[in-house]
Amino acid sequence: MFGAITLVLCLIFLLVFDQRRRKIYFAALGVSLLGFVVSLRWLLPFFAPVIDRLVDTIRHSDDEIRVALYLRGWQDFLRRPLFGSGLGYMGNRDVHASQAGALCWYHTSVLQIIGSFGLVGMLGYGWLYLNRAKIFLQRRTPFHVTLLLSWVAVELMSLVNPGVFVPVPYLLMVILFMVAAEKYTAKKQ
Repeated sequence: MFGAITLVLCLIFLLVFDQRRRKIYFAALGVSLLGFVVSLRWLLPFFAPVIDRLVDTIRHSDDEIRVALYLRGWQDFLRRPLFGSGLGYMGNRDVHASQAGALCWYHTSVLQIIGSFGLVGMLGYGWLYLNRAKIFLQRRTPFHVTLLLSWVAVELMSLVNPGVFVPVPYLLMVILFMVAAEKYTAKKQ
């Protein structure tokens, strides 16, 4: 789902920043949509087992585990509202037994921040996100907007899997976005 949202954002980016080729992009989009509609007759049976599995997963245990983790994140915040339960807190293993050596995730970056870091963490991450957005939006060049879209894509993915807390590759990738944006901005000033 978030991949589709990112694709739409990237298409909007192309239409805004590359006005010379707009007709080509619209034509390619139209041909792609037409091809998709025409091939649905063959694609649906091919993907039917995957769709069935996805629907079955949504109806059953994974959803229950996620909802239980979301509720636990909120409960952990309410129990320790100032500083949260801490990133290394292992009290959620009764809901979902994570891999050995892995942290107990709430499976969304928002609740990870709320449950693990409390109000102090929310303020810290809020400040961090505002500063990141400021760096990206200081100059609305195609380079900065491309980096912004990349960062937004990682953050969207982290709404269902807290990848921004995983050092390699996600955290490293976000750090590289920020370094590139700052270096480019500093060089242009």
